[in-house]
Amino acid sequence: MNTIRNYLENMFLNLPNTPEVIRAKEELLQMMEDRYSELIAEGRAENEAVGVVISEFGNLDEIAQEIGIEKIVNHEENVEAKRIASLDEVKTFLRNNSKWSYGRAFGVFLVIICSVPIIVLSGLAREGLNSLPGGNEGYAALGVILLFVCIAAGVGLIIWSSLRGKKWNELKNCALDFATMEYVKSQRENFRMIHTMSMVLGVVLCIMCSVPAAVLHFVSRNSPFIDTLGGALVLVMVGVAVFLFVSAGCQKGGYVCLLGLGRHEFTEDNRQPSNVSDDEVYYENKGLRTVMSVWWPTVTAIYLIWSFLTFDWGITWIIWPLTAIAHGIIKSAFGKEL
Repeated sequence: MNTIRNYLENMFLNLPNTPEVIRAKEELLQMMEDRYSELIAEGRAENEAVGVVISEFGNLDEIAQEIGIEKIVNHEENVEAKRIASLDEVKTFLRNNSKWSYGRAFGVFLVIICSVPIIVLSGLAREGLNSLPGGNEGYAALGVILLFVCIAAGVGLIIWSSLRGKKWNELKNCALDFATMEYVKSQRENFRMIHTMSMVLGVVLCIMCSVPAAVLHFVSRNSPFIDTLGGALVLVMVGVAVFLFVSAGCQKGGYVCLLGLGRHEFTEDNRQPSNVSDDEVYYENKGLRTVMSVWWPTVTAIYLIWSFLTFDWGITWIIWPLTAIAHGIIKSAFGKEL
């Protein structure tokens, strides 16, 4: 049966990836499979059955009218054919997308934990340690410097990863042949367990992030440093959780992009769904698609604005588990799996 599918893909290789062509290919595949099943039922050998099917349906010029693409096959319709992306291109894209995903995720991680130096250094200052010039003011100044270093490094990584990924935008205008599509599907199946484990571990970290703070507060014995260290650990755990969410989501988004090149479903304007989120979910509502596409950058901006305006770093971290829960609810209620 794979021989028939491969032969069919080669038949349609140079035709445009339009709804009419995709419908015709599905119809022809069904006809070929039905004929193959009939021949096998008659007692024909597999190779013989494949040969008969190809001889009967293997000439696209002869059956183009029957499946409704005669004008396209005869080039009577001016339709632009898509370039076929090679397997090497796809492998390179997936390899680079993995690197960019980790870069973007680490950038978000640095932005989330940017206030950790201030929290830790303020705890040291409250302990009465004056090893830095200027005493408490020296600790505060160093904390602010490290905060802006983390923000600058994090934003820089996010921008770098985004710009590096844009060079592959032209791949979205390509199509994939059968063999390449099967490779992408197999790689995505291999990645499913990693993605699931990342999501589970991230959720667990979000739920448990307040536990270390509570434990350290109980055992601090009036030690300001140990007490404030709990708040820092909360941010680190939330940062690690978001790192897992972003890295796994971005990598899965790469598979979604590639599989979208061969999708057989189109929107009402005969185009493949756009603005697909990184978690392999499509939202029919245009406004909701826009909101979900900028969800985590917006949450990061709100967190930073709220934290800098109030300086309640021990409270503002709550935005991360709350928005993660809200994201999951919206995804489950309104998202469609691709």
